[in-house]
Amino acid sequence: MIASVENLEKSYGDKILYEGMDLILNANEKVGLVGRNGTGKTTLFNILTGVDKDYAGKVNYRKNLVVIDSRQEHHGFEHLSILEYILADLPEYSRLKHILDTYPETMGDSVHKMNQYSEALERFNVLGYFMVEEEIERSLQAYQISAEKVRGKLGELSGGQKRFVELVKVQHARADLALIDEPTNHMDFIAKERFLEWFKAAQETVVVITHDRDVLHEVDRIIEIRDGQAFAFRGNYDDYLRTNASKITGQ
Repeated sequence: MIASVENLEKSYGDKILYEGMDLILNANEKVGLVGRNGTGKTTLFNILTGVDKDYAGKVNYRKNLVVIDSRQEHHGFEHLSILEYILADLPEYSRLKHILDTYPETMGDSVHKMNQYSEALERFNVLGYFMVEEEIERSLQAYQISAEKVRGKLGELSGGQKRFVELVKVQHARADLALIDEPTNHMDFIAKERFLEWFKAAQETVVVITHDRDVLHEVDRIIEIRDGQAFAFRGNYDDYLRTNASKITGQ
């Protein structure tokens, strides 16, 4: 288990989203989060990332868990270059880079500082961050974002291109838990194939909100939010449909 929610409750006025909801996310699994519109799928993402703190219940995380999500809005970030935006939003990269960049000014004779620098340098190497800028550029180009645009401003991109930027950010985050909302909306065939290649090979836990059957075919588990509760089904979306069909037939 890397994350869980216990007895989660949240409502908007008279509308109840969650009513004592429990769910568990396991390491290295791919989860499809489904449910009718308005059942609280995106809200659950906001709670798991800490954006939404207005709820009752408990959210648990494994120690030192790194969470990344695909942002829907980019207000306040449009002035950054695409590369700057992605690098600034990589949790481990930003922390480690700060330690490495500030070490010459802060090292002094402190053994603690030297150890901190050595640990950061080793971690930076293990995660392959010395080549991350080149890797990000290649990934963006695979989504048809040219080399010139990579150095351009985020605000100059179309909505669809910003979605690709978010996917590249998630793919390079080295996070333990990735939360992705509607990854393949408005994608062409080539871009979708690129995403599916990454999704199938991903080592982190990935939770997707999507209606795309091709994506849902690749998941290990379906979690359906319904009537304020979370119902888990082992297998992909086809297995989920068969399970529900069997229940209806057996009634």
